[in-house]
Amino acid sequence: MSTLRGYAGYSAGFAREAITPPPGAPLAGYFAPRPSSGVLDELEAKAALVQSGAGPPAGVIALDLLYASDELVARIRRALRQRGFPAPDAPLICATHTHTGPYVGGVFDADCVSREYLDAVADKAASAAMRAWESLRPAELFRASATNNPFAFNRRFFMKDGRVVTNPGKRNPNIVRPEGSVDRQIHVLAVRRDGNLAGVLVNIANHADTTGGDRVSRDWPGQLETRLQELLGQPVPVLILVAPSGNLNHFDVSSAAPQTSPAEAQRIGQGYAEIVRNMIEGLTPLEPGEVRSDTVRVQVGFRAVSDDELAAARRVLAESGPGRAPAAVMTAEDLAAGCRAADQFFANQLVEFARKEQGRTCEYSITALKIGRCVALVGLPGEPFTEIGMRIKDGSAFPATLVVAHANGACGYVPLPECFARGGYETLRRIGGGAREDTAERLVGAALSALRG
Repeated sequence: MSTLRGYAGYSAGFAREAITPPPGAPLAGYFAPRPSSGVLDELEAKAALVQSGAGPPAGVIALDLLYASDELVARIRRALRQRGFPAPDAPLICATHTHTGPYVGGVFDADCVSREYLDAVADKAASAAMRAWESLRPAELFRASATNNPFAFNRRFFMKDGRVVTNPGKRNPNIVRPEGSVDRQIHVLAVRRDGNLAGVLVNIANHADTTGGDRVSRDWPGQLETRLQELLGQPVPVLILVAPSGNLNHFDVSSAAPQTSPAEAQRIGQGYAEIVRNMIEGLTPLEPGEVRSDTVRVQVGFRAVSDDELAAARRVLAESGPGRAPAAVMTAEDLAAGCRAADQFFANQLVEFARKEQGRTCEYSITALKIGRCVALVGLPGEPFTEIGMRIKDGSAFPATLVVAHANGACGYVPLPECFARGGYETLRRIGGGAREDTAERLVGAALSALRG
């Protein structure tokens, strides 16, 4: 990249802050909390800002967390306003979706959220954004795209009995075919300042649920950054912006090999780093243009529970009797197989959803950051299915449209409308999930409207 020439007219700044939780903090990402037993790698809040001329800065705050909860996003916005950040609603606030990070919201209604930790993350995220703003300097921007995502697989499968099952297990003889697609496109946005690479943003569709266990980790996004820094020979900040991947993960069901371990996170992260390094070799400079941010607000409603469904769930709970299996020992395969513990767990979730969440409506901000005529980033709340991101890219006028999930709040999984009748884990109503069947259409429409704004 040292010989590649870009265009003047932009400024950019980067900063990072550590947000590793205290020892013993319960980790989110599975059916029940796991007290952390140590740290594999430190969690961070990273900020990347871009500016054109004397216009307001816009950019991204990326957090190594399971998701950016509504409460956490509100706290970060408030902290930015209190510190005098010039555009407190402009940064896109997103999460890498690591399943080995602490609770920041009520996943499965677990009462594990530390308000002190939320305050600390908000403070660190705002600090990173302020330092990135203060470090804005003239910069050249570059982009690259590739259709090369070999580590992602659709995790929902049509089975021989006609059902759709999530994570049916490796080498399951009843698998017929995957239900949906995989977004194979990877986008890279690179920044050079003073002749040196200053930061890289990478947009990839995949679940960050590879490491497993009970030690704090950034999962494969952290391994990608570490390996890419080694390949580049400099500690350049790398922000992983996870594209919609609610129905994807890294499991290759055609293989019997185990795929949950720190070694697997390293394999996938390092593999992505090699791909990104090759993309950096073929960067295209961005011509001078305006940097602008537009936000469209969208209402997301949550589904109802019928009297018959509620009665059936209560019968399951009444029949469970003593000795009910704890959620901590359940696996995705247990859920797919319909084991007793899973039936009981989600019957309880449905009852609690009916009591606390059904019928409510939340408003989310869909923010589009546009850089010139070629590059745009647009954030979606929750865990949209991969096809939602692909539809937005197909409808966007920007050749490089980076669709970012887990952004500006959380509404749970967002399946395609046709998926609800087929079943699968993502369609279940539970605390922290259960958005209505029209949510995918609403997010696509709002995203395209923000991109046109």
